[in-house]
Amino acid sequence: MRVLMLVVASPQPMLPSGDVPVLERACSPELGTRARPVRVPVAALVPGAYLRGELLGELERPLQVDNFEGVAARRGRHGETLVYLLSDDNFDHQTQRTLLPLFARRES
Repeated sequence: MRVLMLVVASPQPMLPSGDVPVLERACSPELGTRARPVRVPVAALVPGAYLRGELLGELERPLQVDNFEGVAARRGRHGETLVYLLSDDNFDHQTQRTLLPLFARRES
C-alpha cells in the first residue's frame, strides 16, 4: 500500500510508546477500499525517509471500510493502546458515511 497521508494532530507523539500512527490507504475496483494503521518510530520521521512501520491492523472486505482520513491513538484504562480511525461523508449522505471505529491493542 502507498501512504497517502501522515496525520499528526499535535507536536507530541500520538502513541503511548512515543511512536506515530500512520494510516495507509488503498482502493481498487477488484479489492475495494482498504486501510492499514501502522506504527512508525518517531525517530524515523526525517525529511526524505522511506517510512516502514509495524502493522497495527488491516481493514478490508468484508469488514466495514471507508475512505478513512484520520487516525489518533491514546492509552486505555487497562494499559492497552486505543486506535481511532475517522472517515466523513463530505456532506454526501447518499453515497458516503461518517465512521469512527475504535480498536484496542494490548502491548506485549
